Amino acid sequence: MNQLIEYIVWGAIAVGILLFLSMLIRFIQERKRRKSYERLMQTTQIRDVDEMDGYVFEDFLAHVFEDLGYEAVATQRSNDFGADVMLQHDEGKIVIQAKRYQDKVGLKAVQEIYAAQAFYEADEAWVITNNYYTQAAKQLATACQVTLMNREDLIDLLKERKKVMKSSRRAS
Repeated sequence: MNQLIEYIVWGAIAVGILLFLSMLIRFIQERKRRKSYERLMQTTQIRDVDEMDGYVFEDFLAHVFEDLGYEAVATQRSNDFGADVMLQHDEGKIVIQAKRYQDKVGLKAVQEIYAAQAFYEADEAWVITNNYYTQAAKQLATACQVTLMNREDLIDLLKERKKVMKSSRRAS
């Protein structure tokens, strides 16, 4: 009987050790994946953006704005009331609709971010795309005071981020 109890105890210890090692391995793998992801996010250029899916683009923009000194949060994936990223900065709260598109961005994006601005009580509303906007989207954005950032603006944003990252590395 004592030997059976001893086997059970040693078996429980072995299972505990295996569980601990499994959790440690998962932790290390997740940490490596996160570091790799962060490195990728820091070196991304416009051609990389063109290959992203929409959710990755939203996360990417949050990283870019964090690097530029904003407090940035990507919103939940659904029922986000039209905002994909929310920024907090000296200028106040900004809501962003991220559109990683192969075609021009139309009215709907402007309508959605305008509604999100009201819902989140934001000071500004932006739509950011890797492409361009239709004329109707530009007209509505002007009327609603929504900021549109197109492909060239995004490239400039990435260049600005690169400068900030270089200067912060030099300061370290």
